[in-house]
Amino acid sequence: MTFPEDISQYLSNPAETLQLSCQMFCLSTTPNDIKKAASIRKKLHLSVSTGRLLLAHHNA
Repeated sequence: MTFPEDISQYLSNPAETLQLSCQMFCLSTTPNDIKKAASIRKKLHLSVSTGRLLLAHHNA
């Protein structure tokens, strides 16, 4: 099965897949609340960064 390049990058990176899914859900449920979406994205970015650090430490 082949996917467009922009989709395949998310399939190979679970953290980014989760971030994209949460962003899409937030924007679809609150289309007029851009500030909320930006806030959630910032929090997710921090969570993803922390997760990557923990994973890197675990794999070291």
